Amino acid sequence: MRNSRIKIIERQSGDVAVTLSFNPIHIKKLKEIRGHRWNPEEKCWIFHHSENVVKRLLDILKSETIWPDASLKQDVGQIFTRCVESRKNGSRKLHRLCKNVIFPCCGQERLD
Repeated sequence: MRNSRIKIIERQSGDVAVTLSFNPIHIKKLKEIRGHRWNPEEKCWIFHHSENVVKRLLDILKSETIWPDASLKQDVGQIFTRCVESRKNGSRKLHRLCKNVIFPCCGQERLD
């Protein structure tokens, strides 16, 4: 599977928007998130904003490179902090969620 750029942003309405190339596997999983909707004008998936939704999005899209918007810094930052802490404690579960996340607010930082 090719590694495409996926953007996750917080919209002015407070919802989370995800822009990605068509991938039937990802689309099927995105549709499992309660409250999802497709915005055909903006060509993005819309979700209610919560840390759990952001975590679920990272889990669904973990095989791809993800570019979360700086507006999601708090949610992604908390998940990122848990990734670092779990990695220090020997756990790899949360680390896999953050492996391909690029934080534009912090440069090209990744967990490897």
